[in-house]
Amino acid sequence: MPPKKKGGKKGKSAMNEVEGSARPVASGSGQALLLTELDREFYLIQIRDLECKLNRYQEKCDEISAVNQAYATKTKTLADDKNDIISFLKRTLEQREFEISDLSDKLAVLQKEKMDADQAHAQQTAKLQKDYVDMKEQLSAEVTILSGKLASLDEFRIQKEDLMAKFAKLELKLDEQSTQQDDMLYGLEKKAVIDKDRLKNEMVHQVNEVANEFRTVSNKQMAETIKRAILENVTMNSQLGLLK
Repeated sequence: MPPKKKGGKKGKSAMNEVEGSARPVASGSGQALLLTELDREFYLIQIRDLECKLNRYQEKCDEISAVNQAYATKTKTLADDKNDIISFLKRTLEQREFEISDLSDKLAVLQKEKMDADQAHAQQTAKLQKDYVDMKEQLSAEVTILSGKLASLDEFRIQKEDLMAKFAKLELKLDEQSTQQDDMLYGLEKKAVIDKDRLKNEMVHQVNEVANEFRTVSNKQMAETIKRAILENVTMNSQLGLLK
């Protein structure tokens, strides 16, 4: 609300000043001085002019007071906003400090875990390197052994091929010998059949000759030779039976 105007009091004081200035003149001369109507009008005009100026100054003062009041309100609002911002920033700073502390603790834990993991990894790497060296030595030894075995296998393969070649030659030779033996057996069997037939014919011829001789001398030597002839006949029949 704008302050109350104080122009009335000032206007009255101005009139009192005019009247006071007139009074000493009257008292000084010892006579009552009467203002003319023109002077009165002149003073009244000056008073109104002064009152107008006073009113303008009062309005200007009121405007300045209103502006000052607005500035004061704005300054208070800005101060409140500043206090709110400061409080918010303090709370944010405290929260950030708490987060930083928590993150620092987590970072320390992670660093310790990383150190433990690095140590475990270093131990595992050393163990793997040792295992690799051992495995390499073992595989090298096995490769040497297998190379020897491979050389032996190559020699065995060569010997096997040689033996197989010899075996093939022996089989061929055995086949040839078997063929020769078959031919020989066939020849022997053929000769045996021929000899058997020849002997059979010879025996038949001898039997016929003996029979003829027996018939020839039977009349002369029947008594003496009958037994011998019968015995020879039985013997010849037995030999013929064996040849069959």
